[in-house]
Order: sequence, then C-alpha cells, then structure tokens
Amino acid sequence: MSVIDTTSEFTVNIDGQRTGTNYRGLFKVKKYLSHADFLLKERIYLDMLGPYAEKAGVAASNTAEMMSTCHVRILEAPIWWKEAGNGMSLVDEEPPLEIYQKIKKIDEDLLAAVRKKGQEARDDLLAMSPPPTAG
Repeated sequence: MSVIDTTSEFTVNIDGQRTGTNYRGLFKVKKYLSHADFLLKERIYLDMLGPYAEKAGVAASNTAEMMSTCHVRILEAPIWWKEAGNGMSLVDEEPPLEIYQKIKKIDEDLLAAVRKKGQEARDDLLAMSPPPTAG
C-alpha cells in the first residue's frame, strides 16, 4: 500500500492594497479534510455568521467560507498570519483571498488527477474488451 501525501506547500508574496504591507511566506496545508475537520470548518463558518446565518449577505458568506477553510486547512503559516488571528484581523483583503485560491487550486488539481486515473482505467478496460460481434 502506498503512502498518501496529505499535505501541500505554497508560498505567497502579496502587497496589500490598503496598507501597502508586503505579506510573504510559506504555508503548509492539508490536502484532505477528515470528517472531524469538515465539521469543524462548518462550525467555524456558522460561528462567524452568527445566529442568523441564513440571512447573511453574499459577501459575509463568502468571507466566512474563505476564512473557515483557511482556518481548518492551514497547518503552518508565517508569523504575520498567526499574529493576525489566522488572517482574521488583517485589513488587507488580498492575503486571505490568495491563500484561499491556492488551497482551492490544490483541490482542483487533486480532482483532475482522480479524473485522469479514472479515464486511464476506462481506456484500459475498453482496450481489453473483445470487439463486438456481428449478429
């Protein structure tokens, strides 16, 4: 049985438009969420939106999705991220958005790899199948 690599790393080098601050550093993130991670992400999402989550606006819902995802997926981060309460107290929007986009890119790449393997398996099965006989 092969060992599955469950983490991924990426770097950021972002200039905040509001403050002009340069945010750079290495992030190590989970590629996959356990059931417990998924439930924690959902709890954080709902906590961010408060008791009237179903009435939250699109911007608030998107921000809660982005920040709850980052909170659960990030394993290691630069000190500026940690000091900002896992990005929550940053004034600049660019760092959490870029980090979230990089996490979602990891998801997209994993899905593409699964689809590719599925297509290869399908092609192998078709190549092994005998040709249809004329009836």
